[in-house]
Amino acid sequence: MTLVFSLLTVQSLLGLVDSLWNHEIGQRLALRRAARVELALHATRAFAYTFVFLALAWREWHGAWAVLIAAVLLLDAAVTAADFVVEDRTRRLTAFERVLHTVLTLLFGVFLMALAPLLLDWLAQPTALVGADHGGFSVLFSVLAAGMAAWGLRDAFASLMHFRPAEWVREPIAGAEAPSGRSVLVSGATGTRSFSGSNGMFFTRNGLIATLPTWICPRV
Repeated sequence: MTLVFSLLTVQSLLGLVDSLWNHEIGQRLALRRAARVELALHATRAFAYTFVFLALAWREWHGAWAVLIAAVLLLDAAVTAADFVVEDRTRRLTAFERVLHTVLTLLFGVFLMALAPLLLDWLAQPTALVGADHGGFSVLFSVLAAGMAAWGLRDAFASLMHFRPAEWVREPIAGAEAPSGRSVLVSGATGTRSFSGSNGMFFTRNGLIATLPTWICPRV
């Protein structure tokens, strides 16, 4: 158990670095409408880890209950794979973030290999939730579970807010009755504003905006 818990702890701390440095400080994902799908995936993963932390902190999951632990971990793997696809479609990742994601993926695989024999041992026993106390790890995992739950709620709320109709849909700007004949240059375009009555040219520092599908960024 010490090896399994140590690997999970390191995985969680590296994940915290990824979330704080890359997602919050570097990308500020919670403020970006184009990141709403990625935020939803992050929230799902946070809730999955909340369950895993609480499940392993104070219980042994014998018999059929072991299947539930395995299912949640498989869900996490599927969410991570989807996250890789979405983030490559919607933003540019730094070299540090790509390397960190690779390390996290490899470490998750090592964690699964270490956990698999334990789950198989639990699966062979009569179905029951057996109380367990792992000392400092139990306390640490309880704290991490609370933090992951709070983070998941925050990402879920940010995602839901961005899934609302865009501001230009909720509060449209009245267009001109007839074309004005003017041309308008917009620098720093985000893909979330529109206007009518004039021709437009858009400059943006993020070349991905020009290739976003309409379900991610409806106005480019």
